[in-house]
Amino acid sequence: MKSQRKVIKRQRAEYKEKLRELRAYLTELNNMCKEHGTESSVVEADVMKAKHDIEYYETQLEHIKKKGKDSGN
Repeated sequence: MKSQRKVIKRQRAEYKEKLRELRAYLTELNNMCKEHGTESSVVEADVMKAKHDIEYYETQLEHIKKKGKDSGN
């Protein structure tokens, strides 16, 4: 059981880091587009992918949180 907790804890930390990176990426991408006058349609696919990935990691973190509550952690 302890090894499972370690895995979940490590996974949770990895997902949180991915979320921070993706949010920073979106912010930087938007800022650079504004700064350089790039149309949003040019980076639309990148923005959509990043938003989808953010949603995925947020959902996974919710599942991990729920598992922790269900197991009494």
